[in-house]
Amino acid sequence: MSDENLELLTEQEAAQLIRMSSHFLRRNRGSLSADKLPFIRLGSAIRYRKSDLLKWLESRVNMPHPKNVCVNLSCDLVDSNLNKRYRKRERLTKDLPVSWLPYANS
Repeated sequence: MSDENLELLTEQEAAQLIRMSSHFLRRNRGSLSADKLPFIRLGSAIRYRKSDLLKWLESRVNMPHPKNVCVNLSCDLVDSNLNKRYRKRERLTKDLPVSWLPYANS
């Protein structure tokens, strides 16, 4: 193992590295989530490996999903789905009094 993998950080140093509070780290350690930050307990001391924190950050990067990218054909599909929703809303609210509609006063 290289020295980079063995570099242990305190809770405050780890919080600074990932730009979160130390309170976030304490809550994360106690959570039942599968996306917990890996940590090392040395007696009562808690330490984080720098390499583990960087891997965790990389795993949290959100990339746009290809379906969300609007290109010719997919834009048409999105538009047609929106039109279906609005038509359905119009059918459902057609017989209601105007004062009841949530968007009537705007």
